[in-house]
Amino acid sequence: MEKPIQTESIDFQLKRRQLIEDGFCVVENVLPPEMVARMRSVTDNLVNAVSTEHKQQQRSTGSMVPIVSDARMVELITHPEALRALEAMGFREN
Repeated sequence: MEKPIQTESIDFQLKRRQLIEDGFCVVENVLPPEMVARMRSVTDNLVNAVSTEHKQQQRSTGSMVPIVSDARMVELITHPEALRALEAMGFREN
């Protein structure tokens, strides 16, 4: 079983603002290192598979890489600690 993230030193309101304003934020130590390595490999492959034409068409949409087309992303999207971090930022499942 993975140990829960240490949240005491994380400014989740700052992370929330970063996510909303920049479209991403980094919350350290949420995912185990081996999962980060797997996800990097998955995303590298997804980015490399995107055609130049698609990149051109989607350059301003914020959706250049179709991550929902890869089932391996489920592991990231449903990871308990990632979900807890999002909840700590004020994003709650309805």
